[in-house]
Amino acid sequence: MPALPADVEAFTGMMAQLLKEAGLAQDIDADDPEQLEAIPQDYLMDSLVVMRRVGLDPAETACLSAVYLGMNQARVLAEGAADVAAWPGDYAALAEAGRKRLAQGRLEPLFLLFETALGEQMALRRRTMN
Repeated sequence: MPALPADVEAFTGMMAQLLKEAGLAQDIDADDPEQLEAIPQDYLMDSLVVMRRVGLDPAETACLSAVYLGMNQARVLAEGAADVAAWPGDYAALAEAGRKRLAQGRLEPLFLLFETALGEQMALRRRTMN
């Protein structure tokens, strides 16, 4: 498998760490993005597109993505591919792990920016798929 770009590695590594901290995946390998399969791949790709388009830090983007996922679990899973296995619990702990990692003064403005750009990206992806 070819090496991932550094920003993607940083994003997936932080997401794996957040899954561990949230108690949702104990044995996940942060160096193997395939182990993030419980999160819909479309959502992860949308998050990466937003990260690059807006110019966000990869680790902060993973935290923002975790917070969004925790707050909007039903929406993200409903938009995910049908072959994504159902999550065994809820993502609330993942959102909390993401919040703890972000400096409080940065959380609100960054989250608003991320949420807006992510909504636009999800809508764009749906339009291009139809």
